[in-house]
Amino acid sequence: MSDSQETQELIKEISANQQSMHDDMAALVDRMASLEKVILEHVQTTPEVPAVDAHQQYLSARALVVEVGKCSTSFLQRILRIGYSNAARLVDLLEENGIVGPQDGSRPRDVHMSVESLREIEEREYEAQERQWEIANPSADIDSDDEDDLYEEAKQAVIEAGKASTSYLQRKLRVGYSRAGRLMDMLEENSVIGPAKGSEPREIKNH
Repeated sequence: MSDSQETQELIKEISANQQSMHDDMAALVDRMASLEKVILEHVQTTPEVPAVDAHQQYLSARALVVEVGKCSTSFLQRILRIGYSNAARLVDLLEENGIVGPQDGSRPRDVHMSVESLREIEEREYEAQERQWEIANPSADIDSDDEDDLYEEAKQAVIEAGKASTSYLQRKLRVGYSRAGRLMDMLEENSVIGPAKGSEPREIKNH
């Protein structure tokens, strides 16, 4: 083969390679555009994560440390399944409100509130919330037979645990204090639990 023929063959090969590269690049660009469209559609259709109720989280942390009798950032992280900064913020709030003592090295914080005192506070908070709700909803018909879709779950929870309290239902069902208190009222009305007797635990009746 002459030099001229070899040159022509080489030119043809280079041209073919260039065309192949061009086709590959075009296919890659199309693929990237398609992926970008899919990602954009996913972002637009993904529901927003509901905001965490900071006050409810504080109430859960307060009930937890009082009933357990100890408090630390790592403890709240594990039990409430939250991040370090969030747990640290809750501990600071508990200290500010006199629930726990100041930090003492690496030891768990002292808890300054008894379970009995907490229950009294929770009852007052519940009653205050009920009054506020009634004021905001003067025409609402409060019926003791109103259903709650968590009632059966609450009933099963207290029977299995052998104990019943508003704070327990708060943590177990991850609901607000008012709803947990309402569930406790329904359980009592349906004879699942006995009436409140001061700071004593509620009696769980046989079912």
